[in-house]
Amino acid sequence: MKALLPHFSNKELREGPFLYRLTDLHPSNIFVDSDWNIKFVIDLEWACSLPAETLRPPYWLTGCSVDELTDENLTTFGGAYEEFVGVFEEEEKQFSPINNDHSFRTNLMRNGWQVGNFWYFHALDSPKGLFNLFSQHIYPLFASSSQSKDDFTRVVSDFWAPNVEKVLATKLRDKEEYERSLCQRFENAVVSNEDQDSEH
Repeated sequence: MKALLPHFSNKELREGPFLYRLTDLHPSNIFVDSDWNIKFVIDLEWACSLPAETLRPPYWLTGCSVDELTDENLTTFGGAYEEFVGVFEEEEKQFSPINNDHSFRTNLMRNGWQVGNFWYFHALDSPKGLFNLFSQHIYPLFASSSQSKDDFTRVVSDFWAPNVEKVLATKLRDKEEYERSLCQRFENAVVSNEDQDSEH
């Protein structure tokens, strides 16, 4: 997971901003009135400041655990995610901008969904769900569709970069071309030396 961090984080945000977050926020910690207005939030002892990119909508918006968000559940959650982010953006615009951006937090969440850091940071937060999140949502971003998950136990090079097979194929072609060029130079040098020797 550590090796994947550069793909799921923006190095420009390494030094902040950091956002104060409730890391144990789930439905049983939120008290609402009869009109569903939030009145109280409890269990604040796990609150802390985290990198801005870890901000994301709660996984439980559709009533599923984070590692149950596959297939039909994932489609349903995707709609809830967009709805949440849309409402969040309306609220965010009422506050002072961060980095001159009135949608800074919203853009982080939208980008996190597109890039996949929603899954990455949830996997880090959920040791119980890490394996499933990795195999369901993170592994497919890096491995080709023809590879079986059993290959993971044998090779981890897929996680060097997205589309790693294309990168590796290019590097191997470059290496072959370099070796061919190098051999040609040595052959030319030998022929040149033989020509000089025959002249003497």
